[in-house]
Amino acid sequence: MSWVDPILDELARSPGVAYLPGGTAAAEPTALATLAFIAHARHDSAQASADQLAAMQQASGEVGVRSGEDTPGWPTSLAGVAWQAIGNVTSGAPK
Repeated sequence: MSWVDPILDELARSPGVAYLPGGTAAAEPTALATLAFIAHARHDSAQASADQLAAMQQASGEVGVRSGEDTPGWPTSLAGVAWQAIGNVTSGAPK
């Protein structure tokens, strides 16, 4: 068992990852967790995290820093990268 596995197991317990334990789900760590899940072939966990990012998305298309915060929208690009990566995995596109 790799040292990474327990960390990924912990992250998978809650698809929305916060900056602090018990905090509100935040887009940046959730997007990074999505990418880590993909890199370690944990596709169900990656999809759950990608879905959490989608739930954070505003009507304008932006993704705020935390759930329920409309602005600032700088995490939008990170969410886009995570969505693209999960789309490549689920569509069979080259990684």
